[in-house]
Amino acid sequence: MSDEVKSKDLLLKELARLRERNAELESLKDERDRALEALRESEDRLAQIVHANSIATFVIDSTHMITHWNRACENLSGISAESVLGTNKQWQAFYSSPKPVMADIMVDKVPEEELTKYYGDKGKKSSVIEGAYEAEDFFPDLGEGGKWLFFTASPLTDFEGTITGAIETLQDITERKLAEEALRTEVANLERELKERYHFQSILGKNRKMQEVYCLIEDLADTDTTVLITGESGTGKELVARALHYSGLRASKRLVTLNCSAISENLLESELFGHVRGAFTGAIKDKVGRFQLAHGGTILLDEIGDISPRIQLRLLRVLQEKEFERVGDSEPVKVDVRVLAATNQNLLEKVRRGEFREDLYYRLNVVEISLPPLRERLDDIPLLVNHFLDLCNRNLKKNIRGVTAEVLKIFMHYSWPGNIREMEHALEHAFILCHGHTITVDHLPPEIMKDSPGIGQTLSEKGPVGRSEDILEALNRTAGNKAKAARLLGISRTRLYQLLKKHQISFPRDKV
Repeated sequence: MSDEVKSKDLLLKELARLRERNAELESLKDERDRALEALRESEDRLAQIVHANSIATFVIDSTHMITHWNRACENLSGISAESVLGTNKQWQAFYSSPKPVMADIMVDKVPEEELTKYYGDKGKKSSVIEGAYEAEDFFPDLGEGGKWLFFTASPLTDFEGTITGAIETLQDITERKLAEEALRTEVANLERELKERYHFQSILGKNRKMQEVYCLIEDLADTDTTVLITGESGTGKELVARALHYSGLRASKRLVTLNCSAISENLLESELFGHVRGAFTGAIKDKVGRFQLAHGGTILLDEIGDISPRIQLRLLRVLQEKEFERVGDSEPVKVDVRVLAATNQNLLEKVRRGEFREDLYYRLNVVEISLPPLRERLDDIPLLVNHFLDLCNRNLKKNIRGVTAEVLKIFMHYSWPGNIREMEHALEHAFILCHGHTITVDHLPPEIMKDSPGIGQTLSEKGPVGRSEDILEALNRTAGNKAKAARLLGISRTRLYQLLKKHQISFPRDKV
């Protein structure tokens, strides 16, 4: 084959290759044009979606430049699209100075765990949109008084999955948050009212008589009126005195308390009014009395019914003239003190018997607050039980959740001669014995059980125990609890098991 023929063949082959390459290029151009057209259509659809959306929406590209900013976004932020398109000023919708927004975080592919750097625990992955983040937060720089926003950001990707930008939506939820806050405030106020209805200072009770006591304390708190607080031992007289003091104008000053029955007459005079050095044997230095210590504040004279006639006379002078003399001194000392007195005795009866000065009685009893005994406020017992359960759990480091219905029934039928103080001690006794989560009758003090109906009265009081009828009656009355049945029979648990075996009595196992 000649060189000319070879050259012609090579030329034809090259021409064929060029035609194939040209066809490939034409095909690639068509694909590119279709892709560009699809991209334009996609961008058009995105623009249509963004601008038709009633929710504030904006879009940024991979360089953080704003490409879309709809009318709702203008209305929410107060920033026009014209002023931000083609810039990276999306932060202006949220902040007063440049700071990344959630769309920026999406473009930067910030992992979820780092969202806390920006939004604390308010930011999280969206549960609705795959790959999106969402959050709600208060922005003080947005609008006049700040706004609450719920916002979601989603990544925008190309056909290969590369992030090309992000879209963010913003919803103003300020009204909803304000409504929620108003509701929370209303609930808190209702809870506070409910709590205050059952609890005043350290006094607990929803009983009608206790509500009257609360009202009287409120009326007397801001006065200097002398108040006589009466009631049986353990009813909370000192708590009422504290409430009167700490609810009133003297709350920032001292509340001085003295139990008048615990000190002899000579020492009581010194305790009340003080003494000078050498006033009596053992008075080696001057002493400031309780009245002087309470200057500007309040003094509580507890067990006032036990003071002697001499002390009564000296106390009357303080109430009348607002001054006293220290023991062994003739110089009067002026004092500004509110006097509260407490007693569990009938002072008027003592006046009739000549044991208490009538003039002092009326000086002390300008207003009387009479506390009802616990047996007259049975509806407060469940409330008090829960209160002391909480108190004992804290003090004794336990987790006792309540008392059985049987215990509550016993409490409701017990006479409570020691009133609230006795209940507190009874529950503390039960706490020490209880190693589970519920207090049962097994944990109660014997004196409460003795006076309780049914459980407290033993069958042994009817006569010698030993008959099968007595044992069955005890087991029936205690629902099969052998420990309780033994107490009811007045015998030991071991003796009960011996009698069960003797009479061949079979009964369900003890209930827990």
